[in-house]
Amino acid sequence: MRKFAKVVAWISALLSIFGAYLWMRHSSAVPECNHHAMSPGEICRRIGGGGGEWTYEQEKQSIANSLPIDQALTIVAAAVFLVAIIGLQIAKSTSTTAANRP
Repeated sequence: MRKFAKVVAWISALLSIFGAYLWMRHSSAVPECNHHAMSPGEICRRIGGGGGEWTYEQEKQSIANSLPIDQALTIVAAAVFLVAIIGLQIAKSTSTTAANRP
């Protein structure tokens, strides 16, 4: 059980960090086209790789739509991390108490 809790703690810690990175990145993101910042009203056209086009407004909305997902990932992973750490501490104190009994 303790080994499982450690694995869960590590995975959730990494997911929390990744989610926080995405959250920060998307909260201040500016729509881009070919690695260049777009301005309102611009249209980006992709040549090759299936093509396609999108507007500044569509890209801005796409970024805004991903922000709640980033926030949820960060919050849920952090909560799982805390529960795993608390569980490890409880298991540690329980095993220490049991070892000290006569």
